[in-house]
Amino acid sequence: MHRSRSRSGESATPDPAAVWRPPCPGPLPCSKFSPMFLHDPAIRAAYPNLHVGLLLLRHAHRLDLDGGPDDPADAGGSAHPVAWLCTTFAAEAGLRAAVFDLDRIAGTLQVRFADGSEQFEDIGGGLSHLDAGEVIFIDAAGRVHARDWITRRSPHSVLSDCTHTALVVVQARRPEPGPGVRRFLERLAGVLQAAGGAVETLDLTLPGPRLPDAPSAAAC
Repeated sequence: MHRSRSRSGESATPDPAAVWRPPCPGPLPCSKFSPMFLHDPAIRAAYPNLHVGLLLLRHAHRLDLDGGPDDPADAGGSAHPVAWLCTTFAAEAGLRAAVFDLDRIAGTLQVRFADGSEQFEDIGGGLSHLDAGEVIFIDAAGRVHARDWITRRSPHSVLSDCTHTALVVVQARRPEPGPGVRRFLERLAGVLQAAGGAVETLDLTLPGPRLPDAPSAAAC
């Protein structure tokens, strides 16, 4: 867990802002991710050991990548090679992952429990109402981009040839910590950088303890 430090350099008590926001290891500013992606406090309390990784890809439309899935359904409904790489690498590592076109997402992409009022459009164009308690990825406009964590996707934010900026979300299926998420991020980042993409990653474990309420305007 990220800890605040006293002026003498000694570890102090945990910073409440770091408990709410993802920790910021290394030089990467947390602020680059916190406006884009957020876990609701109830999710953080229910899954305290969830291991999550984020990868931000810019210039996706300029990548020099070949290939893609024969069936877009195999890559979350997208024929884009980045979606195929993401799906393939995650399957090989025993992880679950999805990639979102950030230009098609309104505001912050939040992970929370459905309240039962939401609608979901699946890859085939069908609409359904969500059951309360299902884990969903929803944006500030109320559009659900993924349900059942990230196993079922909406076509609205899948990658296309017009995608400029993408966000990859990868999750460990097992609660115990391990190197799988970090290795996934390193492997995918290496391929995307070699193909001409601008990549930033954040490997995090949702930290405890739980907070009863999210602090307002928490800064990294």
